[in-house]
Amino acid sequence: MLDQLYFSVVEHCTPTNLNKTKEHIPFLDVLRKRLTSFRDDLYVWGIWDIYPSDDIGRPPILSGAARSKTEVSSIAKQYGLDDKIVYGNEHHFNQVLYGLASSKDVLISRKKIGGGKYAIGVWGSSLEYLLGAEPVYIQEKADESETLTVNLKYSSRGPHASWATAGFISNYIRKRQAVKKLGAIPSGASDVALVDFVYADHLEKS
Repeated sequence: MLDQLYFSVVEHCTPTNLNKTKEHIPFLDVLRKRLTSFRDDLYVWGIWDIYPSDDIGRPPILSGAARSKTEVSSIAKQYGLDDKIVYGNEHHFNQVLYGLASSKDVLISRKKIGGGKYAIGVWGSSLEYLLGAEPVYIQEKADESETLTVNLKYSSRGPHASWATAGFISNYIRKRQAVKKLGAIPSGASDVALVDFVYADHLEKS
């Protein structure tokens, strides 16, 4: 399973990349204050379950930030990937992560869930998504008309702007569900929380 995971890192992504949406969102200010401790030494890391390349539109399955290469190594070691770290913003392996971390565009992701409904999430920027910020807007059962309204509100590109891949909102929902499972009180000695967002091979839970 570890042979199918990839760990990439981009260097010196400063907090100036954080974007303000059209509304004042308090958590963005909290995030900015937290990031000031990084100064210019912010390393954004991502774990992928598919080789990160330009034709991959979905996000890493896990991501976050570190203050030094030592901390990056420590994080990678937790996942058994310390021998797979690839540095360099210009390295083709990291170009997708670098593009996400440096983009200042509002991130809007939706996924069709059936019955004419969509799950939709909005982040101030893709960097905020990578750093684990909560979405500025989320609706798990939105009508198509509502998704267009959301796009008009948060995007400067108009109602026909291209959407980010559904992987962003799907990944966020899966991680949130996993956190709920881990925090739930077992009803019996045999109850085990199944966490499936760390790695999934197609439809098979691993």
